[in-house]
Amino acid sequence: MNRNDSDGKPLKLKYPKAAWPLIVIGSFFFFLYVGVEMTFPNYLPSILSMTSDLSASVLALSITVFWGAMTLGRIIMIFIVEKVGIAKLFFLTVIGQFVTLGLFAASPHYIVSFVVIFFAGLLMGGIFSLGLLAVNEGIIGLEDRTTSLLIAMGGLGGALLPRVAGGLLDNYPVQVTLWSIFALAGVMVVLMLCLFIFRKRLVQG
Repeated sequence: MNRNDSDGKPLKLKYPKAAWPLIVIGSFFFFLYVGVEMTFPNYLPSILSMTSDLSASVLALSITVFWGAMTLGRIIMIFIVEKVGIAKLFFLTVIGQFVTLGLFAASPHYIVSFVVIFFAGLLMGGIFSLGLLAVNEGIIGLEDRTTSLLIAMGGLGGALLPRVAGGLLDNYPVQVTLWSIFALAGVMVVLMLCLFIFRKRLVQG
């Protein structure tokens, strides 16, 4: 695409009006996702210490399990994304995040919690990159601006939501924090579905 005018000056490309719902939904999704991604693993030792009698070393291991699984998930995505497809894989990982965070909130035993932590990391590992691709596919020609905006919104969520979660842990029973994180994952499912709807309208229109 030619991004210069007749005088050779760079054009300031603007989003079409039809793209704004996709941008707003995508921004809110990334705000929540990065916020949950930063909140869930970093508060795992604190959460598990309130729900079990594990030693400090085992509590710290929970973070390693999550980030190790997330790294593995990102590697796996490289090999399966072309076979499964971006949209379908994005759908499966967001649903998987919702299910695993719900199972963690309802977990009756720390062994179950560790298994769920692993699968949560595995599934959440590809959401960020898949989400970027899913949004950018609907707004051709403005990928750089869109990616920068989504990353910025993710950074904002990553800074604010952990503070909110910390306040919940300090002032309310741990289950309030757990189910709040699960509720945010539910909101992300709704946002993902809305994103697909508006992206389809934008592409077809």
